[in-house]
Amino acid sequence: MIGWILGLGLAAFYITYVVTQSDFPPAEQLRAAVYRRWSQQSWQGYLVMCGWCVSAYASAVVVGGAAAFSDVPLPVVVWLAVAAVSGWLAMLANIAINKELLQRLEMKAKSG
Repeated sequence: MIGWILGLGLAAFYITYVVTQSDFPPAEQLRAAVYRRWSQQSWQGYLVMCGWCVSAYASAVVVGGAAAFSDVPLPVVVWLAVAAVSGWLAMLANIAINKELLQRLEMKAKSG
């Protein structure tokens, strides 16, 4: 079961990253459309930038897809575990991205 959780967790994390942070044009267009229709401070705007939120939905899709084509043991338990794994990975990716942006801003401030 650990193999299922780790493998599907990585897949769900990738979907989460693309939806919440990627520069991939369709993902940027999705976020922009949500922000235009509602605001970034609305709950709808929060849902497309929250890694924990998106990871829950992405995990449901990934585990559901895997269960449709193979014998996933205890799919609800696997879904929750996959959501936790992908949520943690999304949080760590967000920390790393924010740290990199902060370093760039500090370098820019020192040079200019």
